[in-house]
Amino acid sequence: MNSAQLVQPNGMITLPLGGSMDVRGKTTTQVEKALMELYGSQLVIKEVTVGLESAGFPVLVSGAVMKPGRVQSTRSMTVLEAIVEAGGFIEGRADMRHVRVVRLDKDGTTRTIVVDLKAALSGKSSEAVFVRPSDVINVPERFSFY
Repeated sequence: MNSAQLVQPNGMITLPLGGSMDVRGKTTTQVEKALMELYGSQLVIKEVTVGLESAGFPVLVSGAVMKPGRVQSTRSMTVLEAIVEAGGFIEGRADMRHVRVVRLDKDGTTRTIVVDLKAALSGKSSEAVFVRPSDVINVPERFSFY
């Protein structure tokens, strides 16, 4: 019964002998216990092991970056790392103090997080903001007066 299952957007996996299971918000240990309860009587060796592989997710990076567009996150990634994946800031044009992350929350509302990456790049203490599925990162252009 070894199998790899893709967690669907609704948090469900398809079970090897039919049916499905909701794994949303559960740890691998919790899923192992649930599978043992479900299939324990059918197993010769009473052991269930669940592992987790990340398939990644896209985020969009726009504005004053070298290669705006879709960035595929295949691991835990910060906003700064996503910008670097998009070619980095356009020197002299990017406003690194007001990078915006537009995020869709679980309740369906959107919120904007403003990140000061100039402080992070200059070595000042700042909390890293990690990207989530469907985030849109915008690096605004600085205004120049002539």
